[in-house]
Amino acid sequence: MLIALTDRQIAERKTIAATIPRRLRAVFRRRLAELLRDRVDPGDGDVWRAAHQAAREIIGGHAAPK
Repeated sequence: MLIALTDRQIAERKTIAATIPRRLRAVFRRRLAELLRDRVDPGDGDVWRAAHQAAREIIGGHAAPK
């Protein structure tokens, strides 16, 4: 399922992704999509919270790359 994000939400995702090592960014994007999966129309706050949660998990080692 595709998740449509606004330009502002994409910019926020990119800003947070920039703090993650390049080799883990695909893992970050997949985890973000998983966290937003059940949202029909995610708001800016939903995207912000999910992106920060995904980043914490990735950087903290809770979601190892596959």
